[in-house]
Amino acid sequence: MGRGQKRGWGGGGGRGGGRGGDTWRQDKRSKKDFTTRDDMRNAAFEEYYRAQDIIPADEWGDFLATLRRPLPVTFRINGSGKFADHLRDKLQQDFFAKLCGDLMIDGEAVTPPRQLPWYPNGYAWQLEFSRNLLRKSPILSSIHDFVKHANDAGSISRQEAVSMVPPLFLDVQPHHRVLDMCAAPGSKTFQLLEALHAGSRPGQTPPGFVVANDADFMRCNLLTHQTKRVCSPCLLVTNHDASRFPAYLAGAPQTAPPPPAAAAAATPEGAAAEPGARCPARPPRYQVRFDRILADVPCSGDGTLRKSPDIWRKWNIGGGNSLHPMQLRIAMHGAKLLEVGGRMVYSTCTFNPVEDEAVVAELLLRCGGALELVDVSECMPQLRRMAGKHQWKVKDKHRFYSSWDEARDIGYKLDESMFPSPAKAALPLERCMRFLPHHGDTGGFFVAVLRKVSELPAEVFRQARKGTVEAPAAVPRSSPATAAASETTGTGLDANGHTEPVADNVDEDGEEDGEEDEAAAAVVACAAAGLADAEGGNGDGDGDPGKDADVMEDVDRPAAPEVASGDTRAAAEEPASWDSPKPTSLEVARAAAEAAIAAAESALAAYEAGDLESALRASSNADASARRAVMAAQRDKAAPRVRESQGQRQQQQQQRDEEAHVAEEEPADGEQAGPVQTSWIRGGGGRGRPDGGKYAYIDPVAPLEDDSVLSILYDYYGIPPDFPLRSQLVMRALDRHPKRLYFVARSVLDLMMQDSREVLKIVSTGLKVFERQLVRDQVNECPYRLSQEGLPLVLPYITRQRIEVPPKVLVQLLRDRNLILPSAAAVEGETTPSGNPRGNKPTLMDESVQAALAPLKLGCLVCELSAEDAHRLGFAASVRASPEETKALLAPSSVTAPQAVPMGGAIAGDGEEVTGGLAANAPLAVVAWKGPASLAIMVEKAECAQMLDKLESELKKPSM
Repeated sequence: MGRGQKRGWGGGGGRGGGRGGDTWRQDKRSKKDFTTRDDMRNAAFEEYYRAQDIIPADEWGDFLATLRRPLPVTFRINGSGKFADHLRDKLQQDFFAKLCGDLMIDGEAVTPPRQLPWYPNGYAWQLEFSRNLLRKSPILSSIHDFVKHANDAGSISRQEAVSMVPPLFLDVQPHHRVLDMCAAPGSKTFQLLEALHAGSRPGQTPPGFVVANDADFMRCNLLTHQTKRVCSPCLLVTNHDASRFPAYLAGAPQTAPPPPAAAAAATPEGAAAEPGARCPARPPRYQVRFDRILADVPCSGDGTLRKSPDIWRKWNIGGGNSLHPMQLRIAMHGAKLLEVGGRMVYSTCTFNPVEDEAVVAELLLRCGGALELVDVSECMPQLRRMAGKHQWKVKDKHRFYSSWDEARDIGYKLDESMFPSPAKAALPLERCMRFLPHHGDTGGFFVAVLRKVSELPAEVFRQARKGTVEAPAAVPRSSPATAAASETTGTGLDANGHTEPVADNVDEDGEEDGEEDEAAAAVVACAAAGLADAEGGNGDGDGDPGKDADVMEDVDRPAAPEVASGDTRAAAEEPASWDSPKPTSLEVARAAAEAAIAAAESALAAYEAGDLESALRASSNADASARRAVMAAQRDKAAPRVRESQGQRQQQQQQRDEEAHVAEEEPADGEQAGPVQTSWIRGGGGRGRPDGGKYAYIDPVAPLEDDSVLSILYDYYGIPPDFPLRSQLVMRALDRHPKRLYFVARSVLDLMMQDSREVLKIVSTGLKVFERQLVRDQVNECPYRLSQEGLPLVLPYITRQRIEVPPKVLVQLLRDRNLILPSAAAVEGETTPSGNPRGNKPTLMDESVQAALAPLKLGCLVCELSAEDAHRLGFAASVRASPEETKALLAPSSVTAPQAVPMGGAIAGDGEEVTGGLAANAPLAVVAWKGPASLAIMVEKAECAQMLDKLESELKKPSM
């Protein structure tokens, strides 16, 4: 690729950046576009924050000077307990003790490593070494290498200091249901998983779970990769707009007596209704609630100036102002999803009070006392912080404003919710926390801890949708033809009371609408009334377009359809029967197009009659129906391409398998070809799915129900029959021979089972425990080998195909990866069948290991350190799960809350191996493959190097 050229996707799709096309382009940026340390000035930035009085006047110089310095490297030790303590002591004694006192290298002073005094148990450190020092000092270079390798191994995590703070204030316990609303790239999600698994031993799963959500699909993949170092089956990664995360999940359809209005409408005039007649009812809905919610919302990011100096050049006041409405919507929706008594942390990486105190104050007012700010001043007292502000100023591109009254008529793109007020000044906003860079040599951050003390008032949501709760008087400048509609349309009001388009497939409730079911309703309504809105008003389909979907009431009770007088839209959108065949995509598109035309005609008629409000509603209906028609047509057109691309991928994978000498089994006689039929499918994935699913680019989640495969797994590995493989083992493809199998925790499975309409858009879930492995010309009793990724979870339950090896043999396996068995070792002068001399390959010479291997079957096995050697070297020893622990995996998620785990601490009895679910703390064991002539390990090279380095460093100690 030529210099200055790259194949890019524009801004990358992260926080603050869009995507361009997949095209070749010339990078035309000049050197002047890149900010240097000498150019770190922005007059607008300095003017704005001087006016806000956030930084004390006598500290302003230190504040700017710190922002212009590079951010030091900060890392924390993962997990807790004896393994984390051992690593902390190793760092202190082997590395940092050598840098005490004044140290000079080539005339440059070396700042000693600094332990963050506020982080629990002294597990976090800060390093400030220049690249020049790293090159010149062997000591500093060794520290840098150790930190890099330990980060790759998962023992530590490199993370900015103030970024570690929000999860600590959340105080997650193992029984909590946790939601990370804006999770990518995953460092805070990793902390949440650590807290969830605190005190757990190998093979144990906590009763709670973590849902990590992000609006960007590509960042969801990054999030999945970042959290792999926690061997957790309790993680569910979803891809939703945080402000519209599903608040309700729909169960299976039920049958109920028809509502009186519906029965009367369905009965011909003069005809009597059939006695005992029943009609299908709307499926029951399950309200999604969480005990802990982290809302680390997208922001303007000026707190990260030290890490991203390019922000100096780009910063302007419009960034924070434009993000405020979205931040408020996310916070409001988080409050709705929070369980009473639960805790939510709202955080940003900006100093801007419009994105900080303004959002928190407006949230507290709109929730009508249901939320309160928690005083956490006694928590981590050594962490220096600034109290939240009660007064601030708002600025547009012209001037500053002190109140909404000043800006109401002349303010440019400002909302009333941005401004302070007497009601907001009475709130305890001083309990909010702002962290300034010069106070701890960190970045900037804002944190507010909130607790839900009661249910949110239903009238708050009703009034917000009608625009009467703190609603700005100024209407956003938009044309009548494109303005969003009120609560009776397919579009929703944002958290400010402004109108905004509803995202595709999402209702006002934060619930993804069921495309096929709502489309079926549209077809029925079109046939009955000649006009239907395929968006369906409230996506839950309660029938009353004006009814608030956020009201906490009996959600299982079907609502009677009503038609408001004067409303041109058909409100009764119930399908004729839940068992009736669904319309095709073409029929849905045609019905939606007809609805769009009818709504457009109504909008024109209302506009000509001078009824602007009705024109806006009808115009929005037309836009929504047109979008639905386009989506349905694209889905019908794309279905053949999805199947074709799936076939191409399967063909390419088959070719790769043949090149790797991996033979796939031929279908047995009588075995049907094509996708396998399962009892349930979740996640909305359409890849390889006959009906296409909602999202063609996502894999579905389905159970493994092949009893013959399950029986082989139980028998081959000696897994106890109580271990829940039959109920909690899932696959991400509908193949008859899936390549990978995942184990999901019971709590995650329960959540997915409540989602029969596949509202949750699942990107990743479960822990990979098995992978398909068939070798040509070898008898394979089990078609699936263990996965190194999931080995820490299942190892305590494996009673067969495992051997203990001494440290020297494990070192040899990790270094050479493939050892020849003595029976197949090359003899001097021996040649291959082609006439070439046989090479001398590493040979397994340990007789005890040879004797242990002899009775084992060909195929997958586990090589592990003995318990004695593991304890001697300071590693976790392999354990055998008790029958009680095996049955505990089947326990429902609604168990009694266990003993609370202190922040940064762990619960363990004498002699217990507490690993906290971390792969780095798991017993030293590897997945291997026994062939007729060799023993090979099935571990990636990078992971082998990490394990080898850890083992050899302990063996080299004098006491060893």
